Amino acid sequence: MNPQGSQRVRGLAEASLTRNFFLTDIPFDGYNTDRLDISRGANSLLFGVGAPGGVINNGLHQASVDGGKRGEFSVRIGERNSHRETVDYHSVLVEDRLAVRFSGLYEDTVYKQRPAFELDKRLYGAFEAVIFENEGSEFFGRTKLRGNIEAGSMHGTPPNVVPPTDGFSSFFVPPDIAALSQVPGVVIPGYYTGNTPDSRSHPDYGYTEW
Repeated sequence: MNPQGSQRVRGLAEASLTRNFFLTDIPFDGYNTDRLDISRGANSLLFGVGAPGGVINNGLHQASVDGGKRGEFSVRIGERNSHRETVDYHSVLVEDRLAVRFSGLYEDTVYKQRPAFELDKRLYGAFEAVIFENEGSEFFGRTKLRGNIEAGSMHGTPPNVVPPTDGFSSFFVPPDIAALSQVPGVVIPGYYTGNTPDSRSHPDYGYTEW
């Protein structure tokens, strides 16, 4: 249900998960991650919302007017026709004024345990705009406006981590005499001495076997 919550910090509860230090339940992924920040232990409570275990923050991709133009595309192929494609593109639309960045993910994972699978599709965009240069100020730097948005969907059937169980063998095992004696109203025949091979011998029908 929540693989990211299956973690412990310093033996305490799981850490709070944040994106740019805002609480989130969106699973982390490297396609739009620049860095991970980990604040361990209860000290994180002093600096905002955080669990006693700490905070794990996902630093998202940012656009920068000083970043120039660059791009990256990756393809990964796995077993059972699993594949993953990512794209990341950064561009400065207006020199020293406006920059944008786009990232995308398409991942189709097919597990050995059928019919388990997971299809993850995401699109992410970020921008940075310089509103005021403040060139005449010796104190203030450039005034910037930043923002980002993400849309996506995850669809699938997760693998079953509970191993198969056998509920048939025990059904055919003769009942234990100690357990029968605890049931009100049950009369135990004199020839039945318990859950042993000898107890299956009936005085009229002989030895019985399922």
